[in-house]
Amino acid sequence: MKKKCSIYLLCTVALVVTLMFATDRVVHAKDYFYRSDYYLEEYEGDSSKVVIPDDIKIICELAFYENNTITSVLVSDSVATIRSNAFYKCPNLVYAEIPPSVKKIGENAFRECGEGLVIACAPNSAAYTYAVENGFDYRLVDFDNRSKVQKIFCHDRTVDYGTASFLLEAKASGKGKLTYKVLNKKVAAVSKSGKVTVKNCGRTKVVISAAARGKYLAAVTTVTLTVRPKRQEIKSLTAKEPGTVVVSWKKDKKASGYILECSEDPLFDYNKKGNVIEILISSKSVTSRRISGVEKGESYYVRVRSFKSSGKAKIKGRWSKVEVVKGKKSSKK
Repeated sequence: MKKKCSIYLLCTVALVVTLMFATDRVVHAKDYFYRSDYYLEEYEGDSSKVVIPDDIKIICELAFYENNTITSVLVSDSVATIRSNAFYKCPNLVYAEIPPSVKKIGENAFRECGEGLVIACAPNSAAYTYAVENGFDYRLVDFDNRSKVQKIFCHDRTVDYGTASFLLEAKASGKGKLTYKVLNKKVAAVSKSGKVTVKNCGRTKVVISAAARGKYLAAVTTVTLTVRPKRQEIKSLTAKEPGTVVVSWKKDKKASGYILECSEDPLFDYNKKGNVIEILISSKSVTSRRISGVEKGESYYVRVRSFKSSGKAKIKGRWSKVEVVKGKKSSKK
């Protein structure tokens, strides 16, 4: 392939590059990047325009192998190495923007990519050398003026029903204005300031968006908010008859049912065969249960918690305080 060189005024190229990525370019923090620490091991997203997360240092071998969707990639300034065959057989990849932070590009990193692939690079950089030596078209870019990836920092939250309103405390690296959208409004509401008001037990996604600001691009991420039932409370635990104990607890109107456990071990060690008896109660109206098979004079530890059904899953509340009772001895002589 004959080597070509298209050199533009740096400011003009910077504008072209910005426009190429401005349309529909929203950064998804959870866009199917499979990683190990600072290594990007595999990408399985379906975005055509991919932005490498700004804390990745190494793009591993075959990370984008046979990805037929990707058309352009913007490598973040944190990346130092693109390993061999990283973008091997990406037939529609026609644009790769590689900053001067990348010091090493492995053999065949862009082998069998889209026809006419253009590598945007800085003069005298590793990407420039790679493009020239492998016969790729290239464009010189002023990386000091290019757009930056914005990252949203926020984590999943799990709270008890009845928890007072609280802030999600989301932050954007580019200080873009944040907006919030709750997907299941029956579970919670989120104000413009990111203040969460709990409405019901359940689980919902909260979509957080950061507006573009200065050089920083718009960004979107999602966090999961789980509202579990209140912590249960045992009302009574008695052994009125030999061989049985009776436990009762508070009714939870927001629950779907209860989980009851009884054990001779205060730690409820499931590794000991037959050590823990678990009872699932599928009605929130049932608030007591008789447990049989209790040996006389032995101590039994009991705990209970509420659960809320959410599809096929159960959102489990915290365990009650553990109560203890001794099996009643028979009055027969």
